Parts: sequence; structure tokens; C-alpha cells
Amino acid sequence: MKNLRIGDRVYHYLRMNRIGNIVSFEDSPSRDKWMSMGSPARTVYAVVDFGNNEIEKIPNSDLFKVDV
Repeated sequence: MKNLRIGDRVYHYLRMNRIGNIVSFEDSPSRDKWMSMGSPARTVYAVVDFGNNEIEKIPNSDLFKVDV
């Protein structure tokens, strides 16, 4: 479990050179993932501001905190 909070500096694991700040969190509009045995799971997205008017909605599982 990742303890991400609003205001944390994060990066996407595939684009480590882009560092942004978490602005808010959003739930998925529907149960879009199904786990084993048919149980639904919700996805939580973080709204990340990368500066230069770049705001993206990224799943929490794809984000890592900046160590510095």
C-alpha cells in the first residue's frame, strides 16, 4: 500500500524525468477491474500537475514518491 497524499512530489514509473505534484484523487467511475473469482476492484487515480499546464490522471499503482 502506498501512502500518497495531496501535495506529494511523484513520478510515473515509465517517465521518471517528469516530476509533478498530486493535486487531488479520483475514484474510477465504475468497477473496471475484476480480480480472481469475479470480485470487482476499484481503481484510484491521482490528478498530477507536472507544470506548464500539464495535468494528468494516473492510477496510484503507477506512481512513486520522489526521494529527495
